[in-house]
Amino acid sequence: MRDRLEVVSREMTKARSRREAFKIFGAGLLGASAVGAMAGTASAAPRTCLTCACGVGRPCNVKSQVCTEQRAFPNPAAACTAVCEQGGFKFCGGVVQTHCPRGCP
Repeated sequence: MRDRLEVVSREMTKARSRREAFKIFGAGLLGASAVGAMAGTASAAPRTCLTCACGVGRPCNVKSQVCTEQRAFPNPAAACTAVCEQGGFKFCGGVVQTHCPRGCP
């Protein structure tokens, strides 16, 4: 990788016409925007709604069902555990996952 960088930097320091310099600069911008576009689409995961059963006691007595959105990590059980704890309950298990482009119902 270091050798490639040296070759590129040597090539850029050679005397060039303005037209050649603009072509190289434009190609670099296009390459950078293509990489940026790919990174943007990779992070735009579809919305997934998780319906979590939250409750108290042992065995867990379900007191409410909470909906939360998940776009990537953590895993569904971890996301439900966090949401239930925010409401003062514990996660009873039984995650239902649905596709929800407009968010939780």
